[in-house]
Amino acid sequence: MRTLIPALLITLLTASHPLVAAEDGERAQAGVTSLEDQLIEALDSSYELLELDTGDDRYSLVFRPAMTANALGNLLLLPDTGSAEAWLEQSRALAAYLPEHGWNLMIVQPPLPPAPSLPTRTLPVTKRLNTAPATATEDTDTDAAAPAPAPTAPAETPDAAAENEAQTEQTQPFPDRYNARFQAAWAELVQRGSGKQKLVLGIGSSSTWAAQFALARGEDIDLAVLNPRPTAAAPEGLGELMIKLKERTLIDLYYHPLPGYPDAEPDARQRRLLAQREGLSRYHQSRLPGVFRGWSADMPWMTRKVRGVLERIYLSDEAEPEGQAPQIPQLQPPQPPGTRPQPQPAKGPSSV
Repeated sequence: MRTLIPALLITLLTASHPLVAAEDGERAQAGVTSLEDQLIEALDSSYELLELDTGDDRYSLVFRPAMTANALGNLLLLPDTGSAEAWLEQSRALAAYLPEHGWNLMIVQPPLPPAPSLPTRTLPVTKRLNTAPATATEDTDTDAAAPAPAPTAPAETPDAAAENEAQTEQTQPFPDRYNARFQAAWAELVQRGSGKQKLVLGIGSSSTWAAQFALARGEDIDLAVLNPRPTAAAPEGLGELMIKLKERTLIDLYYHPLPGYPDAEPDARQRRLLAQREGLSRYHQSRLPGVFRGWSADMPWMTRKVRGVLERIYLSDEAEPEGQAPQIPQLQPPQPPGTRPQPQPAKGPSSV
């Protein structure tokens, strides 16, 4: 089931409807703010908030159309899987800036990654030390040699076992949940937006999932990654997927230093060397300017850099179609000293 929620409309209805206002008042008094309310407060009327419920999964999408007459293309933005409820805060700067420069943008709420599995507990191996004197009686030796009774685990009740089994059957594997969200978000984006370029941008650990999605689509969907980090939940690593995407445009953007991730620069160097070794001619890597101080709604250096890289790559490709030699400017022949070059005749509609 899909629910389209224009942010401004919901804000107006919430303020005017007495029942909704009463519920909000009670919620405010209780000090509880739902995620949907937080999204509505953060968005203006140019955004569309979509609530999708497939029965097995429920999540949000945020769409903002291009604010230009001719859109450059569609961009699917995947926040970091570890961002939890801060996924919108992580993508707000790009969502506020890129649509104003020609990109239809759709943000996908990432699912929570699976919790790391705990190692199997084993009982410690104990060895009895015979410290009794040699003159001990036979009864004492027999009592000392008797093993202590092993602790028994509490028996699982039938209700708890059925509940655990039902929960296991209802929970989708993490890759399947994320892939289903990709497919639904891309379908909504294509339905709403138009443009020549198709791009998926993954942040952090979502970079690998973005590469996997671009590869699985079988279309000319290019890949951009921002501060990519490895994830153990993905079946393939980012480097392996980059090789398989060698015919696509690959954009690699990263901060250095990156707080909490000291391997940002070494990993970026490994990706750069991999691209050189594998002959990825459409691979573009760039370090983001400034110092990373956390995600916020206003990150002008980062957003301008991302926009500049996208325009430099895509607009230059449109200016020089594949198979056509670039235009070489015609230079004036050298003139003798003391002379001036002859002026060129005027061209254009105003020339006589």
